[in-house]
Amino acid sequence: MKLSRKQSLPPSAKLIVAFLLLIAGTFISFLSVDTLRPGYIILKDGTKQTGLVEVGSLTDQEVKLKFFQNGKQTIYKPNKLRAYGFEALETTSDATIAAQKEWKHYESLSVELDFPPKAFAPKGVFMWRTVEGHYTLYNYYYEQPARTEQPMGNCYYLKNAKGKLTKITRINFKKKIKRYTRLYTAMYQKIGKAKFRFDNLPRLLRDYNYWIRNQHDPTIYKMSPANFN
Repeated sequence: MKLSRKQSLPPSAKLIVAFLLLIAGTFISFLSVDTLRPGYIILKDGTKQTGLVEVGSLTDQEVKLKFFQNGKQTIYKPNKLRAYGFEALETTSDATIAAQKEWKHYESLSVELDFPPKAFAPKGVFMWRTVEGHYTLYNYYYEQPARTEQPMGNCYYLKNAKGKLTKITRINFKKKIKRYTRLYTAMYQKIGKAKFRFDNLPRLLRDYNYWIRNQHDPTIYKMSPANFN
């Protein structure tokens, strides 16, 4: 039956139309805040697939991945993937500076964790790979809600050339990193001093990997070009 120009939709139909418009608007808004980012997954057999990755909190990204491909959503736990990555947008407090695009890469690791990323998290985790080379570094975050002054904790896992993982914390940082960098004396002598502390570890290992590749004079400190990208 066709409606005449003077006729209008019944109230129930108007409600349905309004509801559909609300859903459409919410979905568009959802996409506009860059929650979905271009990304990839690497399956256990080494197959790489591209699509969209839903970006969550630091700990969300460690326990599961929502991957969208051809309009279909798939949720992956760490034991189902080898790795994944996505193009992140890094913003600054200066509104005049445009957000910078940076790829973040996560790997599925099976390690003994003192603290899970969040309550009831699976044993395996995805860890953010911040440095790759002779020494590869993973940044690991975990929630600690009981500590209101510091609700998020973090540590590192360092992988050496033989694939061995070592946990690096604020407490053991100086002892462990001095042992790993003893051949590069220009760095070794600075460990524990200003700009050569726990929070500087990603930069330090990029510099160490740069020395390993170039084998310049170990008594002269040179920064890796990767730290300026």
